[in-house]
Amino acid sequence: MHALLASILVASFISALTVGGKAFFKTVATKKCDEIVLTVGKVMQVFQKK
Repeated sequence: MHALLASILVASFISALTVGGKAFFKTVATKKCDEIVLTVGKVMQVFQKK
């Protein structure tokens, strides 16, 4: 019984972190979209074949 309760609590905690993290980083991505695109472009330029 204790193992079942522990399993449910761990799954609930992981689910809460996933949903909360998605909401937090969605806000960050919305506010800093220009910086993110610029940074990704710079990184891609390093790996581009010449």
